[in-house]
Amino acid sequence: KAARKDARERFDTEMATILNADQNRIYKEMPKGKGKKRAHHAKRMNDPERAEKKLAKMTEALDLTPQQQKQMKVLMMSKKSKVKRDDVNWKELSDEERAKMKEEFKANHQAYKDGVAEILTPEQLEKFQQMKEERKGKRKKQHTNDLKN
Repeated sequence: KAARKDARERFDTEMATILNADQNRIYKEMPKGKGKKRAHHAKRMNDPERAEKKLAKMTEALDLTPQQQKQMKVLMMSKKSKVKRDDVNWKELSDEERAKMKEEFKANHQAYKDGVAEILTPEQLEKFQQMKEERKGKRKKQHTNDLKN
């Protein structure tokens, strides 16, 4: 750990000599440490921002009506208000509690899927499923590439 910290300090010192004042300020504000390597980690969106972004993409791709947009927003925000996986310390749960939480997550996810199916037309739902499969394929491909590196 000490060697890594020393190497980081040397690197930071070298970067300070290379960067101008504005670049140096931005570099110092960048998150450091494990899991903070990618730029999108620098500013995480909160749940309403994420829902708005997702809704905008869905509106464009599926040509949602204003009524559908309102319904989807309510559905997305209600999903976010439920228990999140990140809020749970899985290591501290018993096997029984863990199984109960998994069932709760599955039930919440199914309720979301059912809500989407009620809001969208059959054509929109079919396109939504295609979009989901494409995202799934991209994630799988990215995961495979990450494993190779």
